[in-house]
Amino acid sequence: MKLITRDFVKPLLYCILILIVGCKNRNEVITGKEGQKLPSMLIQLVDNKTVTDINSVPTGNPIILFYISPHCPFCKAQMKDMVDHIESLKNTKIYIISSYPIDEIRKFQETYNIQSYKNITIGRDFDQTFKNYFKSNGVPYTAIFDRKKNLNKVFAGSLNSTTIKKYIQ
Repeated sequence: MKLITRDFVKPLLYCILILIVGCKNRNEVITGKEGQKLPSMLIQLVDNKTVTDINSVPTGNPIILFYISPHCPFCKAQMKDMVDHIESLKNTKIYIISSYPIDEIRKFQETYNIQSYKNITIGRDFDQTFKNYFKSNGVPYTAIFDRKKNLNKVFAGSLNSTTIKKYIQ
């Protein structure tokens, strides 16, 4: 049996390196809406009475729209990570949005004690505006807007706070 030669190993390592580098941003989504203003989007808050437009938040701080399913393990992992690193996100307005019933969204809120964070609002996208605007086909789905409410980046799949912080600077 012939041993693996140096001529074989070098191209193999090169291919592995290309795969690793090429996959680093695999969950970034190009929507064609980059640079556009935050759209008007009504969400029903968990009190089941109040409806608010996310576009009513003043400019000056970055905005994160985090589209979730209350049952999704990846959404839960991202939410836990954001709560664990909330100090570094304290100057960012975060909207957690779901199309699930209010009762299920409320349970999600209670699990992560979201009501105790002044910069986080959670609610129901009762008319599917988020899904229709971003053409999202799964969760978690995160849209990051800059301080002037212009779309910066969109991600499909779970993110960690380190990645989020890169795009809210």
